[in-house]
Amino acid sequence: MESGIGKETEVKAAFISFLLLLLWVVIGSIASQSSGDLPNALISPTPQHPFGCDALGRDMFLRIGSGLGLSLWVGLWASVVAVVVGTIYGSLSALLGGRIDRLMMRGTEVLNALPLILFVVLVGLYMGRSLVALFVAIGAVEWTTLARMVRARLLKVRSKDFILAARTFGASESRILFRHMLPHTLGVVITYALLNLPAILILEATLSYLGLGVQPPHASLGVLLQEGAAAMTVYPWLLLWPAAAFVWLLLTVYAAGEKLRRRLSRN
Repeated sequence: MESGIGKETEVKAAFISFLLLLLWVVIGSIASQSSGDLPNALISPTPQHPFGCDALGRDMFLRIGSGLGLSLWVGLWASVVAVVVGTIYGSLSALLGGRIDRLMMRGTEVLNALPLILFVVLVGLYMGRSLVALFVAIGAVEWTTLARMVRARLLKVRSKDFILAARTFGASESRILFRHMLPHTLGVVITYALLNLPAILILEATLSYLGLGVQPPHASLGVLLQEGAAAMTVYPWLLLWPAAAFVWLLLTVYAAGEKLRRRLSRN
C-alpha cells in the first residue's frame, strides 16, 4: 500500500512540477521585455523583481521563463528530428539485413566517433545560424542510439509467426514494416525520446553557452548561463536563478521519462 501511495505521490509531484514550469514559460513568453529599463539595470532581487534585473534592466524572472520556453522548443524539435531519422534508419537496417545492415551500423559507429560539437558547428555553417539549423544539427547527432534500439527490436519481431504469415499471404515489405513491425517499436521510441531529452537540452545549453547555439536577440537558458557566469562574482543572481531553473527543468523532464519507462515496461 505504501509503495502504491509513494508512486502516486511521485507522479503528482512530477505533474505539478511540469505545470509550474509551463506556467513560468507562458508568463515569461507573454510578458518578456524586448527592450530594457535602464534605471533598473543590475538591481538585486526585490519584491517587484524577485530574481533581479540584467544589465539592460530586464526582469530576470521573465527572461528565465522565456529562456525555458526557447530551450524546450529547440529540445523538442531536435527530439523529433532524432526520432524520425533514428526510426527510419534503424527500420531500413533491420529490413534490408545482411551486408547492408552491417554497413549501416558501421556508419552509426563512425558518426558516434566524431566530436558532436564539431558536427553541429559544421551543420550550422552550412545551414546558417538559425533556430531551425540548431535543432536540425542537434537532432542529426542524437539519432544513432535510437537507430540501434529500433533495429534490435525489429530483428526480434521479424522472426515472429505473424510476420511470416504476412509474407506468406503476399504482403509487401513496406506494408509489413509499417503495419506489423513499426507499432512494436512505439514504446522504445517514446521512452528514448523522453529519456534523451535532458541530454539534448544540455547539448543545446552548452552550444549556446559557447556562442554556437541560440543567437541574439533570442535567449535560451544557455545564453542566460553565459551572461550570468561573466558577472557571477559581482551579480551572483544572474547565474544562480538560470542555473536553478535549468536543473529544475532537467529533473522534471527526467522524472517524467522515467515514470513513463516504468509504466511501459510493465505493459
